[in-house]
Amino acid sequence: MAIITVSLSPAIDVTLQTDHLTIGGHQPVKLLSQSAAGKAINVSRALAAMGVPNTATGFVGTSEADLFSRQMSADKPGGRSFIRYRLISLDQPTRQNITILSAEGETHLRMEGFKIGELELRRLAGELKAVTSPGDMVVLAGSVPDAITTGSAAPWKALLKQIGDIHAQLVIDTSGTALQACTGEPLLVAKPNLSELAQAGGKPLDFDPPTVVMAARKIFPRTRHRVISCGGNGALWVGDEGAFWAYYDKPITVRRTVGCGDFLLAGFLAGLYAHVTPAAALRRGITSATARAMNLADPSESLSVRSPQKYRGPREDRAGLTIYSPASRHGVPRAYPAIRRRTVCKMPPLR
Repeated sequence: MAIITVSLSPAIDVTLQTDHLTIGGHQPVKLLSQSAAGKAINVSRALAAMGVPNTATGFVGTSEADLFSRQMSADKPGGRSFIRYRLISLDQPTRQNITILSAEGETHLRMEGFKIGELELRRLAGELKAVTSPGDMVVLAGSVPDAITTGSAAPWKALLKQIGDIHAQLVIDTSGTALQACTGEPLLVAKPNLSELAQAGGKPLDFDPPTVVMAARKIFPRTRHRVISCGGNGALWVGDEGAFWAYYDKPITVRRTVGCGDFLLAGFLAGLYAHVTPAAALRRGITSATARAMNLADPSESLSVRSPQKYRGPREDRAGLTIYSPASRHGVPRAYPAIRRRTVCKMPPLR
């Protein structure tokens, strides 16, 4: 089982720092970083950092292709390359995500992505057919160009069908119309955040585990793993008959918010790739996301993982709900034992 990530709208993440941000003024800034990014790219790089091989396909601007290829090829924990680079170059500029750090907080500026038509989608479909085998995980993550999802979203649905025709397993982490079009699809994983789940369901949602669990099952009735990221409250895994809530139970200084959800998804997929239990995979995801928030998880670092222990099977609680018992060492990055020890994974309170 291989993992293929698909970037329809990748980005160059630019982080700038200034003492104070004054709108309408001129002020010096310091360039902190410039990196190949976008949700699917982040997932690929995080997987590589955890020693999980994957293929990165999708689109990139011709002028930025060298930056993406160079940075992604440099992700070699232990001296081994874990990313197979198969991005398709387009004669369009790759968008930039600009983050400005100042005393006032973080300011995020987002550019528009590629203009994608039928020709580009045909090229992508051909590439996916070439690199994907039945049973592989295909990860569609990030924003989707408007041209694909306007009206009836026929081009987007056609892409989903083409992936399904290969008998690949779909993993979705997007928003808006693209996410809503996926709600009735047979998905392996859906990973919306709380606000995206609420938008897909058409009703506001607060962080109340019983309500979120019921909403996730209703909105994604044909999805095997529903992973709902909840910011500082951690994340929920929702199956058809069980649910788990994982979180880091110690206050931390959040140094980076961009990409935390991508590391959560990458950690969870790494768990599925290693055939661990859903609870163990969720715990791995929260560990990875917490390390990212603390600015410890960098794609250039090796996040080697422990081998999975033998799983003894599910059990039922008093209410008959299936609980998957995570082993304490299941798939947790060795590099962060303190984070591992403080990552809690338990059954949420359900009504």
